[in-house]
Amino acid sequence: MARRLRLAHCVSAVVSLGACAIPGAASAVTVGMPDLNPATGFGLQCSGGAGAMCSFVPQNPVVAAPFDGLITRWRIRTLGGSGSAQLRVLRPSPTAGAPATWLTSAGNQSVEPGIHAFEEHIPVRQGDHIGVTVQDVVVLAQDAMGPFISIWNPPAADGASPPPTGSLNNAVLGVNADVERDNDGDGLGDETQDSDDDNDGAADVSDNCPTTAGVSQADTDGDGAGDLCDADDDNDGLPDGTETALGSNPSIPDTDGDGSPDGSDRCLLLAGPGGCPGAAVLAIKAPARLKRRAFTGGVRVTITPDQAVALRLWLVAPGRGKGTILAERSLPVAAGVRTVRSKPSRKAAKGVKRVQLRVLAINPAGAQTEVRRTLRVTR
Repeated sequence: MARRLRLAHCVSAVVSLGACAIPGAASAVTVGMPDLNPATGFGLQCSGGAGAMCSFVPQNPVVAAPFDGLITRWRIRTLGGSGSAQLRVLRPSPTAGAPATWLTSAGNQSVEPGIHAFEEHIPVRQGDHIGVTVQDVVVLAQDAMGPFISIWNPPAADGASPPPTGSLNNAVLGVNADVERDNDGDGLGDETQDSDDDNDGAADVSDNCPTTAGVSQADTDGDGAGDLCDADDDNDGLPDGTETALGSNPSIPDTDGDGSPDGSDRCLLLAGPGGCPGAAVLAIKAPARLKRRAFTGGVRVTITPDQAVALRLWLVAPGRGKGTILAERSLPVAAGVRTVRSKPSRKAAKGVKRVQLRVLAINPAGAQTEVRRTLRVTR
């Protein structure tokens, strides 16, 4: 039996109406009554007799778009009458207490008893409410504890909405809608209407980045996701943006070729066993014996490392503890032969007959090599 709406009443309770994924669709959902096939329930129609029109909008919770996109299809289950139905979209105001806005929606559709489905291209934003305006038809409604339906009788025109004129508690409306994304903004739903979601000329079925525009179909790591939309083109565990910032190659999984993938290599640009180079090997050339005058003029040392290193040199006179530092030099990271003169002060060198040359090499990975040589000072 159809229920005609005459008095306003409302119960505040929360029962989920559900959002169902469309089978086979990755980013589309159906909102509203999930299954329109059972005819159990009751009929809902406008009061006022023949020709009367009204709008129904499910509430608590609302039937709403879950994301920005398009309504690509909507359905209604009618139990009686012969008239028209129109999908309506009601957009809440971002300002608390301000009126919602009815948007221009689908055109009027002729309906008779049964399930009717209509393809659409209606833009929606996340949170837009979905309802229906009907005339001379009886719409299926099902009993459910909690949800209620807001009613505008007569229906409101597009624009700022007046408050509803009534409501029906504990009821779910026999209407649902498919919401899809529209990645390229061409007014076609990505899942069921658009064969080229990014509008780049490559059909989705052959596009390895169907929602990222670009003619390239390169897939460096062969993972099925094209380089244009793959955050890790070489699949080495390090995102492309990070590799670019660090100076490694986002298209080569092992930039320095040492067998350690960039994502687990502590030294991205320095090859070596385990990902980082081992400690440097040093060839040092320094006099084993020199006269005091030459000593006080500065000890010339030539150091040849097998890799780029930073160097520190000390001349240390033996004594208590670690001895007395007579001279100290530091050189920044560099490769190749390094020659340095380390000059002690005359006062510090006075009476010294033996001095230890200490050379410490540190590579960029932090590995250290220390070499010590004893020099004798003669008259």
